[in-house]
Amino acid sequence: MKKGYFITLEGLDGVGKSSQASWLSDYLRQNGRSVTATREPGGTSYGEQLRSFFLNLDICVEAELFLIFSIRIQHVYEKILPALTLGRDVVCERFMDATYAYQSGGRGMSYQRISAIEQNLYLPAVDLTFFLDAPIDILRKRLNIKLSDRFELQKDDFFSRVRDVYQRRISEDPSRFVVVDASQSVDSIRRIMSTVLVDRGVIPSTVTSG
Repeated sequence: MKKGYFITLEGLDGVGKSSQASWLSDYLRQNGRSVTATREPGGTSYGEQLRSFFLNLDICVEAELFLIFSIRIQHVYEKILPALTLGRDVVCERFMDATYAYQSGGRGMSYQRISAIEQNLYLPAVDLTFFLDAPIDILRKRLNIKLSDRFELQKDDFFSRVRDVYQRRISEDPSRFVVVDASQSVDSIRRIMSTVLVDRGVIPSTVTSG
């Protein structure tokens, strides 16, 4: 059986990852794909219970790092790997790139230390990452409407550092990433994403428009 396609959506808080991940999952299903939609932190009963601790408790960066890896390991072995093995596509809102961006860029953890931990976990390779990007001032206006966790409450310099590490990730693995301007219309974003899926052979060129 052919392995499923692993797609992640990344970006700063406020870019619209959740809504685009939901649309993308539905779009793939409309075009004949079996899809498991999930998110991080979370994705499993274990992960969802720990999500509120991760997002809302003022914990040190070391505890934060190992908490997210604990959530991810359970997520991978309970949900992501079984789905991919069965030939199901996985659409995940945030994955490993977010850990580098937020815990290294934002919180100051060593990039190399995170890399060393990752290399010992044998995580599944991501096939395609949509990085939704928008100016921080636009994202700040969106976040001011719905501030809900300690990461969203951070100042602009925090998000600048996070974005810098995302850019580093993109430069290190450019073939995996597709950068999408998230300040444009929702329809424009979705047209770009659907075109990428066709170009990469995930769905046929004659597709349902979604």
